[in-house]
Amino acid sequence: MVQLYIQEKAELEYVYEAKTSGASFLIRRAEILRQGRLVWNESIIGTLQQAQLSIFLDGEGAQAEVKTAFRGQEGQQDISTEIVHRASHTESSLYAKGIAEGKAKILHRGKIVIEKQAFGCVGHQKTDALILSEEARCQALPILEVHNDEVICSHGASIGQLDEELLFYFLSRGVGEEKAREMIVEGFLAPIAGGEQDASL
Repeated sequence: MVQLYIQEKAELEYVYEAKTSGASFLIRRAEILRQGRLVWNESIIGTLQQAQLSIFLDGEGAQAEVKTAFRGQEGQQDISTEIVHRASHTESSLYAKGIAEGKAKILHRGKIVIEKQAFGCVGHQKTDALILSEEARCQALPILEVHNDEVICSHGASIGQLDEELLFYFLSRGVGEEKAREMIVEGFLAPIAGGEQDASL
């Protein structure tokens, strides 16, 4: 369990990596006060039962930026992130990219909640995933729960398969198939793993 408290005008960048070979249950929570800012970078790899992240923007002007990279080969991953805007003029972004391969079954849920008394808020989320085998499954559920009209919000999700043309490009230049697939995966995850922000978010 991880619990973070971001005090008034404080800034924190938190980097978290979970590599699991058995079942586990992760609970993470953060509270951000007035004009505080949290950048949360996480990587979840392996066989994971469940991971929950809850962030509460409790003070005016609070900000949260969450970037999640996930990758599963076997078993099930249930990854849930919720950001709750409790105060006005707060901002959040949730950006996730993941890989499902082997026999993995992955569910990624992102939720942004803007409460009735929180005006002038901005909240964006996006999830992109690649499926690399016929038996792998991945489901993305982006959710917006907005209780007033003075907000700017967006959400989206995409799930696709490996780009065969890109794979052929690597193979035609003498790169082995296994290496080529890994290079494509690394490139796909780079906006998260490299700390970059997707311009379309």
